[in-house]
Amino acid sequence: MGAVEMTSAVADVVTAAATLGAVIVAGFGLQAWKKELKGRAEFDTARMLAKDAYALREALSGYRSPLWSSGEFPGGDMKSVEGLAAMFQNRWRPLSEALAKFDSSVLEAEALWGSTSRQQTDRLRRCVIKVFVATEALLDDKRADGEHFKADPQFGQRIRSEVAGSLDSDTNAMSSEIRASVKAIEDMLKPHLSRN
Repeated sequence: MGAVEMTSAVADVVTAAATLGAVIVAGFGLQAWKKELKGRAEFDTARMLAKDAYALREALSGYRSPLWSSGEFPGGDMKSVEGLAAMFQNRWRPLSEALAKFDSSVLEAEALWGSTSRQQTDRLRRCVIKVFVATEALLDDKRADGEHFKADPQFGQRIRSEVAGSLDSDTNAMSSEIRASVKAIEDMLKPHLSRN
């Protein structure tokens, strides 16, 4: 083997080694890029879900506010069932919008993390459903001139406390459940929100 052939063979080996090295480096780069994209998607989804959970909590707080002003009732009619129903209907609009955004974020989270994420988010959603059902029970009692709750005063008290209560109240079971539901979502999202 001559010097030219030897030089050509060495050049081929060096070229092959450099190509192999470039492929390996590119593979590591692609893996790092893929990991970064996944991490960003998880972070963005977790941030959005947290934001929407907080918005839903605040909308629930507004809906359940024990302070009723005459301006919330059509024509200031705070005594009729129709006036009360209209007030709750007006309070439901922002709650419904917050729930729709929350549900959209929940679907994104489920797409990334699977159905186990639904356990925590469904807990907050159940609070909304309980408040809605309790509102209907309260309105039904008002339509029956208070007869429904007379038969079971404890039930009436529980329904009233589900419909109205300060979010900060430690004695209101629904307020405590809303806070605990949001805390469970926060705990679920912490690993996805910590970016190292």
